[in-house]
Amino acid sequence: MTEPPTISKRAEQGLRHQLKKNALDRCKPCIEAYVACTKPRLLSVIWECRGQLDEMNECLAPYTSDEALGRLKERWHRAGQPETPDWADLLKDIELEAPATK
Repeated sequence: MTEPPTISKRAEQGLRHQLKKNALDRCKPCIEAYVACTKPRLLSVIWECRGQLDEMNECLAPYTSDEALGRLKERWHRAGQPETPDWADLLKDIELEAPATK
C-alpha cells in the first residue's frame, strides 16, 4: 500500500472523527449489548462482560484502524480535499478493504 497523503493535523482530526462516528453507527448493537451488560455491575464487569467487550472491540477495529484512516485520507485527497465532503461516499465500504485478521 502506498503512503497516505500528508494533510494538516486539523484535517486528520476531522477525518478520524468521521471514522469514529461511522464506527459507532455501524457497531451500535454491540456497543448497546456491552453497555447493558455493564449497567447492573461494578467490579464483576471485568469478567462478566468480557465477551461483549471483545465483540465490541472486534466490531470497532476495522473501522478505526490506522489503515482505515490511511484509506480515508487517500479518498479525501482524491476528492480534492473538500470542505464539506460526501461522508457517506468517502466512508462507503471503508472496512472491506481491511486485510483479513486471525
